[in-house]
Amino acid sequence: MDDAENEKEQKAENYHHHNQIAKVLLIILAIFIFAGGCFFLGRISSRAKIGRIDFARDVAIERPTMPRMMDGQMGRKRFGEGITGTVSSISGDNLTIHIASSNKDYQVVIADITSIRKAGEIAAKNDLQSGQSVTVQGKSNSSGQITASLIIIN
Repeated sequence: MDDAENEKEQKAENYHHHNQIAKVLLIILAIFIFAGGCFFLGRISSRAKIGRIDFARDVAIERPTMPRMMDGQMGRKRFGEGITGTVSSISGDNLTIHIASSNKDYQVVIADITSIRKAGEIAAKNDLQSGQSVTVQGKSNSSGQITASLIIIN
């Protein structure tokens, strides 16, 4: 009977040992599944956040960029991010903006609705001076004159 009892005890130990290994493997597998799920959900939520950024409101106004003209409706041109150049002359409500990189001048009209900003603060038309670097956002008419909706003094 001693051999039969020893064999029984050996089988019980082996069974217990295999159960412990199985438990450890299941815990490791659960950790990997949980970590993979967290990674996947993190990637989805980071993509969703990108869609919530309003580029014109959150980025473009605070950081003037290079000129970019886009086709607007009815054959007109509109400025998506604005033009950045130097004020070459001021006459009443009219500005001439010179862009050195393209060696072009643009005629800009300051309307009643035009917002003027300097260093993030509201500025006045009197703050505009020849030689200043400015960024202008607005729409151009058929003659190429731009009616400014926003002027940022850089």
